[in-house]
Amino acid sequence: RARPSLDWSNLRARLEVEFGFTEEELSKYDAIQKDDLLKAYEMMQLCRQFENACNQAYMQGNIRGFMHLDNGQEAIPALIADAIKKGDKKFSYYREHTHALASGVSPDAIMAELFGKDTGTCRGTGGSMHIYDKETNFQGGW
Repeated sequence: RARPSLDWSNLRARLEVEFGFTEEELSKYDAIQKDDLLKAYEMMQLCRQFENACNQAYMQGNIRGFMHLDNGQEAIPALIADAIKKGDKKFSYYREHTHALASGVSPDAIMAELFGKDTGTCRGTGGSMHIYDKETNFQGGW
């Protein structure tokens, strides 16, 4: 995915409006941290878009079983992703889609899992609450 063409003031405004960051919180970022914040923002956007797509598919009856969305909590996996190192084992709870995304699990594989497809992370048998990906050491549903 290409980075959005955002300057700091535009990014700052988006973080305030879309994700509820305060002026005080944003004033603490220096030049180096601004790049990290942009990476986090990109992940937050991916998470929000993914969850919105999940919700739409679920409401249309295309996803069976339970669906626990993570809307409004995108900052948590986005910021944790920066602290996770390659090879770390990651465990999440039942609201795991965004944590899986931030851990590096393919969005296509996650969505295929939700749709019960063979190309899903658990070949379509784990569903929304039991995403597993050996390559990224991610396991959800705890």
